[in-house]
Amino acid sequence: MANNNYKNNQNDQMAKKGTVEYCILCGKSTEYTLETPIDFRDGYIEDVGQLCRKCYSDIYKNNNN
Repeated sequence: MANNNYKNNQNDQMAKKGTVEYCILCGKSTEYTLETPIDFRDGYIEDVGQLCRKCYSDIYKNNNN
C-alpha cells in the first residue's frame, strides 16, 4: 500500500510539472512522462498517442472477442 501511495504522489508531482502523458481517450494521467521513449511504454499507439491501461485493455479485450 505504501508503494501505491508513493506512485500516486509521484504521478501528482509529474502532473503539476506538466510533464505527465495523458490518455487520448479518457484524459486521465498515465504513468509515463512526455520524456519516456515510446519503445518503453505500454499502451502507446503510433500516430495516435498514449492510452491509459484501462482504455488500452478495454479496446484490445473487445477486439479479441
